[in-house]
Amino acid sequence: MVQNLLREIKNWAHKNNDLDSLLLVGSYARNKARQDSDIDLVLFFNDPK
Repeated sequence: MVQNLLREIKNWAHKNNDLDSLLLVGSYARNKARQDSDIDLVLFFNDPK
């Protein structure tokens, strides 16, 4: 289920031209996630001009 959600987020990110970077952080990034872990994401968007 989590892998499906991450795949959907990745697909969304590839289609979003305003998104500069998307980082997976926390327990999933460290490969230490438990069943009750949340997904921590950091999103950086391009500066609108």
